[in-house]
Amino acid sequence: ANVERHGHDVIEAADGQEALDKARETRPDAIVSDILMPGMDGFQLLAAVRKDAQLRSVLFVLHSAVYTRDKEREFARALGADALIAKPLGRDAFWAEFSVAMEAWRARREDVGPEPLVLDEADTSRAYRQIVLEKLEQKVDELETALVENKKIKAEIARSEEQYRQLFEGNPHAMWVMERRSGLFLAANDVAVRVFGYSRSEFSEMTIEDLHAGEGGAASDPGGAPDGATRGRDGVSWLRRKDATRLGVELRSSALSFRGRDAELVLALDVSERERMAVLLREAADGWRRTFDAMGDAVALLDV
Repeated sequence: ANVERHGHDVIEAADGQEALDKARETRPDAIVSDILMPGMDGFQLLAAVRKDAQLRSVLFVLHSAVYTRDKEREFARALGADALIAKPLGRDAFWAEFSVAMEAWRARREDVGPEPLVLDEADTSRAYRQIVLEKLEQKVDELETALVENKKIKAEIARSEEQYRQLFEGNPHAMWVMERRSGLFLAANDVAVRVFGYSRSEFSEMTIEDLHAGEGGAASDPGGAPDGATRGRDGVSWLRRKDATRLGVELRSSALSFRGRDAELVLALDVSERERMAVLLREAADGWRRTFDAMGDAVALLDV
């Protein structure tokens, strides 16, 4: 597409041998080839083109993200490449480098005309094998380094998961992980299992709404839920245990990704006693106020 937008027709080939066959058939003005290709690679295609009496004068540009070292550029020039352009490169930058190679190619043709390229087969073969071997060794080293890094990353993930598990299971308060959209429980720690009385398998079939005590006092609440108790994910809620008693909890949640699912980690702090004490204090204060206001005589409270 980059060459076509400058007014040139393009013929594509999937590998070096197909490119050579199509070049012999169509006699192109220029060949742009990758180096890494199945079967016949770019270096081999270049050598074959330069040996062909009908193709040896064609502009030949190699385009590679792998073979970009000075040694490889020198080998490409020794084989007869007009340029080796490194990937990745933007369209305009590629065309600028390609144009430079094209102008240099035209100047050579006008000065001396196309000359057959004389290559020493043995030297070329040795150089080719050496370059390919060095590149393979480099890639093996990179792969080994990547494997080591991958092991380190996996080990770090394993440590993080173990720390998370210890924090989750060892927390003195009830904790669970639930799916954000459905409220379905995805995991519950030992304290949640013990406090609410549901097994882990039972938790896995429940949603957060199953824990919220029903309206109308279906579950017993010795102290009475305070006015305005929330049924949301954060704040004070009265949740139902398996034995139908209710537990006042203060919920604190944070978003996380759990096994690829959009979830929340929820911490449930038991505030039942605190809430019951608040109710008792409020009732005591209301009782005192009613008694104070019901007295028949004038009474005032003065700061001593």
